[in-house]
Amino acid sequence: MKLSKRIKALLLCTVLLCSVVAFTACGDEDSVQTDAGENLENGDPVAYKVTVVDGLGNPYTEKIIVKFMQNGSQVAMATIDKSGVVSKELPAGEYSVEIATTESGVDCYYDAQKAKVTADAPQLQLTMAHKASGEQITFDANSAATGTTKEYSAYTVCVGSTYVTLDQEDRTYVVFAPTEAGIYQFSVTDDAAYVGYYGVPHFVQEGPLTEVTENTFELPVEESGISTDSSGTTKLVIGLDVEEGAEGAILNIQRTGDVAWSITSEPWSMYQPKSEIKPYSAPESASFKSFDITAPSVAYKLHLNENDGYYHLNNVDGPVVYAQLANECYGISMKTMVGEIIYVDGVLMQSGVTSFRYMYDNGPEDFFKEDYTDLMRQCVTNRDPRTGVYPLTQDLYYALTMGIEFQGWCDPNNANYRFNEVAGVNNEISWLFLCVYEDTGEQAVVTPDNQETEQAPTGPSGNTGSVSGGSSSGDNASSGSSSSSGSNSSSGSSGSAGNTGSTNNTKPIEDNKNEPIEIGGTLEFEAQVKANHIVYYNLYRLSDTTLKINSDDAYVIYNRKTYYAKNGVVSVPNLYSSSANVPVKIAIGNQGTSDATFAVTMSYPAGHKMNPYKLSVGSVTTKSDAGNSQGVYYTFTAAKNGTLTVTLDQVSGGNQGNLCITSSKVNGGTVAVDLRDNPGADGKSVSLELSSGETVEVQIAVLPDDGFNYPEATIQSTVTFQ
Repeated sequence: MKLSKRIKALLLCTVLLCSVVAFTACGDEDSVQTDAGENLENGDPVAYKVTVVDGLGNPYTEKIIVKFMQNGSQVAMATIDKSGVVSKELPAGEYSVEIATTESGVDCYYDAQKAKVTADAPQLQLTMAHKASGEQITFDANSAATGTTKEYSAYTVCVGSTYVTLDQEDRTYVVFAPTEAGIYQFSVTDDAAYVGYYGVPHFVQEGPLTEVTENTFELPVEESGISTDSSGTTKLVIGLDVEEGAEGAILNIQRTGDVAWSITSEPWSMYQPKSEIKPYSAPESASFKSFDITAPSVAYKLHLNENDGYYHLNNVDGPVVYAQLANECYGISMKTMVGEIIYVDGVLMQSGVTSFRYMYDNGPEDFFKEDYTDLMRQCVTNRDPRTGVYPLTQDLYYALTMGIEFQGWCDPNNANYRFNEVAGVNNEISWLFLCVYEDTGEQAVVTPDNQETEQAPTGPSGNTGSVSGGSSSGDNASSGSSSSSGSNSSSGSSGSAGNTGSTNNTKPIEDNKNEPIEIGGTLEFEAQVKANHIVYYNLYRLSDTTLKINSDDAYVIYNRKTYYAKNGVVSVPNLYSSSANVPVKIAIGNQGTSDATFAVTMSYPAGHKMNPYKLSVGSVTTKSDAGNSQGVYYTFTAAKNGTLTVTLDQVSGGNQGNLCITSSKVNGGTVAVDLRDNPGADGKSVSLELSSGETVEVQIAVLPDDGFNYPEATIQSTVTFQ
């Protein structure tokens, strides 16, 4: 049968239409439109998932792009979500994965050989790090390979994960400049290199300066090491030694917490002079005599003359007392030490290498840091050009007596400034080796009844009076003098309230002699002291104890030294008795105009047996003061059954260190493990088995030398509990 042309055309259109529909249906099922505009026919869709993490396994949450590639073309692309993940449903097949950061000028490192997903393995986790780049810091250090000095160039790295290309023949260095204070942990991913801390760019050590455990170490960075500009910021040199030919390593830096409070992190308060420091010229005929620093403490009395503003010897009109500020002097050359202020062509030039300061540290709530360097430079600059002296003003007196106490220059047992050439130095007046007095033929005076009458400087509390050794100088500006009967008078005497020129006061009344006080842990008691009276106490069971009184009117006499309030607090450190039965006598005085009850607090310092530190697993740095035979105490509480091991790693400043672990709960009695008696297999560790919840005491100490002297020491230890 023959079809008409019209029917043939209709059938042809129908066939073509069906073919198009069928082809289209097949395309919807088996192909995908790619970003490159190509169709792929790879089978059923599969959910592919890529997670991008740093060297510590923490996911990146922003600024990362993940690309899925096939046959050199991009099939799909997406940015990571807040979990560090990219999910894509793609036709079943094998895809290579590429990752990049949106940060300008930053290159990424990841293992491209592992960057693949397949239908059988559709999930992938990639470790990514930024490549070290940018401007490098150059410094000299001894080569780890040859031992000779070599110039190194090091990239600056920051918190996070950084890929560092390793030198196959020598150590590779990087420099870390933190932007905030804290404790920082350093580690290497996959142990591709050995990591260590080697110092700062201008002082790189040959060996690591801190303990490295499992290729990880921590360093504290205090606030004082951070600056708003890079010039004042701490720069830490980190070294990487290649392991088994690795081409590179991922260095991880993370801030793990805050630094424990330290007085070194607190700024210095710059002392502001109370009076103007003017150029001084001594009389042409003036000659000077040195103080006899072997004389009794009562041999010299210094009095402030308010007319000239200078201290005088024996009375307000006696010989002027001077500080020696020349190049050559009996004790220390203050000019050489602190320098002077010089302008050259209008530019301020200051020489000198040492700061002149005082501080005490009783914790974050009670510390004091004051810097007198600028004051001393002004006095040096304005000294008499012929003799090199400057009159002892209130400012200068205060700075000398405070600053040298901190520096230890007046301790005849430790200082080297001529003291080793003088026998019988009196520690209480040894600071006078910095001074001279005008030679007028007048001799030093010893007061009746051995009454010591040294004038106290104007300190932070503003007091100008002094009581020392149970007597008064009569220069107290805050109260009137007392009569011999003990009653206050402002109209029995020449020392009325506000008059600082009198020397006729009698010593304050003693209200008692031997009131006993026992101390254990922290002790608080009240001292009731009448105006211009002193009260004596016998204190027992002291061991480097600190006494505090919150009052401007109170003062304390201990060991022939008088302690006044600084910033409203009287603080007396290091009270000590040789045994529990031997008392320490102190006197608490009231220089105010009214009777008072002073709240007295006494406590042991941190790290003492009665106030131990908490011991943590890891690297421990113990600092022991000179003369501290007991060492530093810690407590450790077991969270589970296990063995506590403490190992001595390094002792600096002492002959050797010692460890002792004491348990009071094992077998119902006391068990002590001492390194000297029971050294571990390595000869430097002690161990003790503990039960869950058990608390033990750990003592870390330095052993004395042959003369039983305990030096200042720093002891590095490692604590493990398994």
